[in-house]
Amino acid sequence: RFFIGVGLILAYIVALGLIGFMISTPLFILALCVLMRSKNLIRDGVAAVLMTGVVWLLFTRVLSVQLP
Repeated sequence: RFFIGVGLILAYIVALGLIGFMISTPLFILALCVLMRSKNLIRDGVAAVLMTGVVWLLFTRVLSVQLP
């Protein structure tokens, strides 16, 4: 599972440039949850979207930093 996790991180880095932060980040978080054998993927999906939104708001509105 370690090497799969490393592969997911590398795929996330590539995806950031191709499809952007708002799409690739929740997919990455959800993929990590699946890798860690989470039992409640609906909760994890909602949490991934909410966490992505909070990070986006923090960076773009508070810190005035543009995300990819």
